[in-house]
Amino acid sequence: MRRLATTAMLLGLAACASDPAAESWVEGSLSPADSRVLAETVAQIARQRLPPASSTVMVAPPSGATGAAGATGAAGATGSALPEAIADALRKAGFAVTASPAQTLGAHQLLYRVTPFDGQMLLRVSIDATTTAQVFGINAKGQLAPASPQSVQTGAGP
Repeated sequence: MRRLATTAMLLGLAACASDPAAESWVEGSLSPADSRVLAETVAQIARQRLPPASSTVMVAPPSGATGAAGATGAAGATGSALPEAIADALRKAGFAVTASPAQTLGAHQLLYRVTPFDGQMLLRVSIDATTTAQVFGINAKGQLAPASPQSVQTGAGP
C-alpha cells in the first residue's frame, strides 16, 4: 500500500513538472455544449489576465497522445469541438488568435488541459506563467457548470 501511495505521488509530481510549453490536452471527448461552457470560461480567464483588442493569443493545439485511461488525448481525434470553440470565444472577447508558432512573436501562449477529476472535470488554463484551475460538474439541469471557484497559481504551467 505504501509503495502504491509513493508511486501515485511521484506520478502526480511528474505531471506537475511537465513542460509548460507542451501541448494542450483533452482527455476523452466533450460534447459541443460542454465545449462551449469550457471555451467561455477560457475566454473569461484570458480577459482577467490580458487586455483584449491589443493582445494576440497563441492557442497551443491539443496533443496527439493517448490519455492514461486509454482515451485519445487529441481533441480532434475524439471529435471534440473544444479547440475551435476556444478560438471563437477568444475572438468574440476581442483577442487576435493564432495557432501558428511562426506568428507568435509577442503573442501570449495559452494552454488548456481538460481531465477527469473525482467524477467531475478539471479545466486548467495556462496563460504565460499563470495557471487557473476550476472544477466542473453536471448541474441539476444536466449541463456542465462550475463546481468550484477558480484557483490561480503564478509561475506554473498546466
